[in-house]
Amino acid sequence: MKLCNRKKVIFVGVLFQTGGVMVISVILLLLITTINHAKASTAWPHANGVVTVGFNSSQAGTDANVGNIWYEYEVGGRTFRCNRVSYFEENQLYKHTEGELVTVFYNPKDCQDACLVTGVSMFAMWRLWFYAFSFLWGIVMVFHMLYKIFYTKFAKDAKTSTVERIAVASIGSGLVGF
Repeated sequence: MKLCNRKKVIFVGVLFQTGGVMVISVILLLLITTINHAKASTAWPHANGVVTVGFNSSQAGTDANVGNIWYEYEVGGRTFRCNRVSYFEENQLYKHTEGELVTVFYNPKDCQDACLVTGVSMFAMWRLWFYAFSFLWGIVMVFHMLYKIFYTKFAKDAKTSTVERIAVASIGSGLVGF
């Protein structure tokens, strides 16, 4: 492969890798925001509520793994309706039935923002670490490829380097973290 073509392949790999890092950074930002909101929910006040649409309701859905839950609660004389069970624990959805009395934790700044289960799950923290590692790995790979383009002299008849193989792989996948 000619020197000029090798640099182009690595540069295209850098572009795809940078796009992947940007996608991972957006996911990481959303995940951090949600985790912070879930942590804050542990200090929210609570109110009594009732499940209006539960898992066993005809409105909830027909598939055993799909359900929809709605509950109503009253704060300061106003009735609110919400469907968030938890920020991360989706399996908590299936244990609430229609007409069941529940404890609702609501955001005192926005009473429409509520949940039945507060806090952050361990699975969410593992996801955070996975995306953080993927983000950092992507940044390292981008800088490594740029270093190969600008600061390393390519031998004209050298075999394909590891960086070039990674660049070609990142062109194909778009993301190293996935």
